Amino acid sequence: MSRHEESFTYLAKNVKKYRKKLGFSQEKLAEISHISRSYISYIESTTDHRSFSLEILFTLAEAL
Repeated sequence: MSRHEESFTYLAKNVKKYRKKLGFSQEKLAEISHISRSYISYIESTTDHRSFSLEILFTLAEAL
């Protein structure tokens, strides 16, 4: 178990929650943020907890 597994799960759930709250599909969020849909899917995954950059996190935060 990763030392930050809980944090990654929390982040993944929140990205998905706020994306849906805005009525965005993964495709729409990808278009707005200029991040691929598959990468959005990876970030929202609650089972795959590899890290990603703060730049990606800030980009998503701006889009949401």
